[in-house]
Amino acid sequence: MKNNILFAAFLTISLFCFLSSCADKLPDPNAIVSLDCATNQITYVGHVKGILDAKCNLSGCHDDNSQGSFGDFSTLGQARMEDIYTRVCVTKNMPPAGMITERIDTIRCWSENGYLEN
Repeated sequence: MKNNILFAAFLTISLFCFLSSCADKLPDPNAIVSLDCATNQITYVGHVKGILDAKCNLSGCHDDNSQGSFGDFSTLGQARMEDIYTRVCVTKNMPPAGMITERIDTIRCWSENGYLEN
């Protein structure tokens, strides 16, 4: 009887240690990862254009046939770049379905670093 109690206690402690050690190694799925703009050089061509093409430059939205077409970087004046930043990062009303934090941070860093082209 005494051996059964000791075995159950040993098993419980072992299980507790195993589970708690695993929990320390798993990433927090709710953690918000934010881009450090000082150490990441975000450019339009390398980072932002792909986001705009995937989320904004769509038929019926900002495709090449509508007034709001993004087109080439040369068609994006300072006012349009600032508008993209404001609508995506500040008011967050574009795109209407929203955007994941990583993409918002990319556009934020692009703005903070002076809207770099390449």
